[in-house]
Amino acid sequence: MTKLAKVTEFDNDVTEYKLMEKEVANDFLMGVIKLGEILLRQRDKWKIQGKWLDYLEVIGKHVSGANQFIRLYEYSRDNMKQLTDVNLSNWNKVNMFLALPDEVKSSLGKEIKGEDLPTDKFREKISKVDDLPKTPMVDECSLPASTDSLDFKELTISASMVDSFFMAKELLKAFKKEGKTFSNNCAPIAAAYIDLVKINNTFSKDGSLEKLDALEKKFWKKLVRTQIDLLEKLLSK
Repeated sequence: MTKLAKVTEFDNDVTEYKLMEKEVANDFLMGVIKLGEILLRQRDKWKIQGKWLDYLEVIGKHVSGANQFIRLYEYSRDNMKQLTDVNLSNWNKVNMFLALPDEVKSSLGKEIKGEDLPTDKFREKISKVDDLPKTPMVDECSLPASTDSLDFKELTISASMVDSFFMAKELLKAFKKEGKTFSNNCAPIAAAYIDLVKINNTFSKDGSLEKLDALEKKFWKKLVRTQIDLLEKLLSK
């Protein structure tokens, strides 16, 4: 007779998160807030025991992504009306919203008034709010302190819910703070790099690349290689 493995408290907590994750698609904002509440509780528990990173690995989350869930939940506890007014219906909006100063969040809600805007229109509303810079600033804690140790993988994973050009501009800001005089003309290539890393992370995580047959792999490898070779030539001029 096969002996059943003992279900631990850790296993139950992983299951709780994964079950709630499936429900997020039905109600994005409330689902993410609920996931944030779960992550906050379980971070407090497993961080003390030194298993927080193990927990995140099992549920397929990175620290930066988990922190965004938690930040949204913490903000919702006292500001649910503002969240309803800005109508955060996708992760692009969530990340742009959380990057704003608190006093601007309220003004943005009054500007949007609950309308479900496309992401580009949402960004336009942000730019119209009084005293708001054209490009929202990301909290200092969300970017590495030194460009010598910039974790591009972590940065691009955290950017998986944000448009690449937005994150590329934030990356250039981080470089500038460290004295590297990269112009905004670098934004397109920074965005392209971020997209490539995100694609690699996706393939390595979900195993979909292994499902391609030899002909498919050969076809896409040739196309990608051609574009990379062309970019290398342009950069060598």
